[in-house]
Amino acid sequence: MFVLPRSVIRNSLLIVVTIVVLFCIKDTLFELLTGISSLASEGSHRHDATEKPASGRNVTKRELMLVQMLFRHGHRAPFMLYPYDPNSELDWKEGMGMLTQLGRLQHYAMGVHLQNRYKDFITTNPKRRYIKKKKGASANCSSWVIDKEKDNITFRTLLYFAIGEKIEMINSNNFRCQYGVYCFIAGLYEPTKEFSFTDELRWQPIISRQADFKGKSVLTRGKCKISDDESYALKRSIEANATRAKYHDLYNFWSKNSGRLIDSWVLASDLGKTISCEKEYNLTIPDWTQKYWDEFSMQTGIAYYFNYGTKLIQRYRIGPLIGYMIERMNDRILGQTEKKFYIFSAHGSNIACLLLALDQYNWKGPPYASTVVLELWKEDDEDYSIRWLFFNSTNPEKRVDPPYPLVLEGCGGEFCPFGKFQDIVRRLIPDNWKKECNDSANRLRFMPFESTTHIPGLAPYMNSSARSSIHIMHVQYIVMTFLLICIHLYSYYK
Repeated sequence: MFVLPRSVIRNSLLIVVTIVVLFCIKDTLFELLTGISSLASEGSHRHDATEKPASGRNVTKRELMLVQMLFRHGHRAPFMLYPYDPNSELDWKEGMGMLTQLGRLQHYAMGVHLQNRYKDFITTNPKRRYIKKKKGASANCSSWVIDKEKDNITFRTLLYFAIGEKIEMINSNNFRCQYGVYCFIAGLYEPTKEFSFTDELRWQPIISRQADFKGKSVLTRGKCKISDDESYALKRSIEANATRAKYHDLYNFWSKNSGRLIDSWVLASDLGKTISCEKEYNLTIPDWTQKYWDEFSMQTGIAYYFNYGTKLIQRYRIGPLIGYMIERMNDRILGQTEKKFYIFSAHGSNIACLLLALDQYNWKGPPYASTVVLELWKEDDEDYSIRWLFFNSTNPEKRVDPPYPLVLEGCGGEFCPFGKFQDIVRRLIPDNWKKECNDSANRLRFMPFESTTHIPGLAPYMNSSARSSIHIMHVQYIVMTFLLICIHLYSYYK
């Protein structure tokens, strides 16, 4: 019988122990190396080292430089009705899932409101200019000249269209979002008497163009394996099972009364959205819907959470948009663009994912036409700060409530130093979305199910920190047991 020498067994055990130890501390090593890299980059960062707290600055000399806004489409028709629905598809003349007249009015009202809010920052002048860049010139205002001679279609590849104060619109590839943004622009550029051509129509034509996103997946819902796998696992986690158990009786109640099987937050959310659409459009809704009305909104909040609740998912679902916004702010700071407004027309899921990423989630579905605004401000000391605002009025067609400031942790107030903000969101911005989506090694950037929020009403041990800790503790117990066995064997063969 062949017997391995004790020295071989002993050395093999040492190698195994070393591998196991390195595996256990890999996350710590990764965080350490990432921290060192961040510290090294701070010296070259334009704003990090010398920034003053935004709250201590001279606000009278603060100058608005750029406004970017992400909004959800307005009121829409349901995608489908439930079996016991007293209404029919004929009640929705725009078509199922399409933006309704109410939704169009909501966007228009938001546009008018924001025009009044930013009236000193943009104008309603519809002036159209053909602008040609001088050969070899830099991209600042003095380097552009108006070309009055060549105004034809064949020369248009060399021309830049200016729309008033230069607004760029980015739409989700969806009819209701595209209709919504044009209604919004109609309100934002509602003409003054000087530019109005009829008293009956408070509207003026505005030229727009589609931007080239160069594959950045800014408003993507595309397939991303690493994000989809994380979402799949989250929906089958201990927390997900506890959520199903908590709402089991409520799901049965809704199933019995609607005629549709409701066994998850997704189906409950869909039912709630359908009934909410009907209620806001003054259609008939059954009495049983009122009994747990607020729970419908909560189910929508839970559905968004299980779609986008972890930092890994947020990196690939909202990170590209955050990165795009930061790029546009840097362009403005460096004088590489004169655009003042960027408009992103999207869905409630985009807003929910952004709020989750910024740790500002309120566990409610974003209202129709709700808008998140990101402002870039120039301070009196030539530094820059940003401010997040959330317009979440329930009925914006009637009244637009004052915005809710989103104060990020570590910023010290609603005005956050630009460099500090970049540090806060750095981990959420992918370097190469398409490449990272197919590289499982990127999971090492985050702890399992890493999140900064948890579902209200569940047991405390179900929050995100405990959830990760439980996972880690189980691994630690297994590893410690294995190491003890190895040490025992090592002593035996010594």
